[in-house]
Amino acid sequence: MSGPISLSWGREFALKVLKRQVIISLIAALLVALAVSPIAGLSWLVGTTIWLVGYVVFSTKAFKRSGAQQLRLMVKDFYWGEAAKMLITVALFAAVFATNKLAAVYVLLGYIVSVLTFWWAALAVKKQTNKENDEY
Repeated sequence: MSGPISLSWGREFALKVLKRQVIISLIAALLVALAVSPIAGLSWLVGTTIWLVGYVVFSTKAFKRSGAQQLRLMVKDFYWGEAAKMLITVALFAAVFATNKLAAVYVLLGYIVSVLTFWWAALAVKKQTNKENDEY
């Protein structure tokens, strides 16, 4: 992995997936805004943002270490990252639903579609990474 900043494989992978997720989220929110209403599009974007914030929190915590010598700490960081992601997700949903100014259905749909597209984006990045590694 070239460049001035050498990230661990996990962090680099998470960043690539995040980039794809942001692009997909913005396009989907725009399409919903155009097809349904601006409020529905904004609600969708809020739902996807809840997912993305949780993903960033998890990735930051889970991939801050690398190396076999730090394996125990890495596992611990994964658990803490996942716990923090869940707490933040619940808090953000509670805050959004407390305001009652968005279309709840589209907030939930945006979140659910983001979770599903995460797996697609992760598989696509994995496939691309494998392809790039095969070229060497």
